[in-house]
Amino acid sequence: MSMYPHRALPQSTARLNELLDQIRTEFDNQVRINEGYEQQIQQQVQEASLIRDKVYQLEQAHMGIKQK
Repeated sequence: MSMYPHRALPQSTARLNELLDQIRTEFDNQVRINEGYEQQIQQQVQEASLIRDKVYQLEQAHMGIKQK
């Protein structure tokens, strides 16, 4: 029998498939988590933009009142 058999043992193939499935599951979980973070960041960016616009409007209103 050679040191490097051409056929893997059924046990090692099953174990390899099990490990690959675990890796795939973990990867999928991380993708979902990252998508959730991306959504949160996008919402916060939109909220910051709204706040910036509102502050700008208030500054303009204040300058208009100040000039009167």
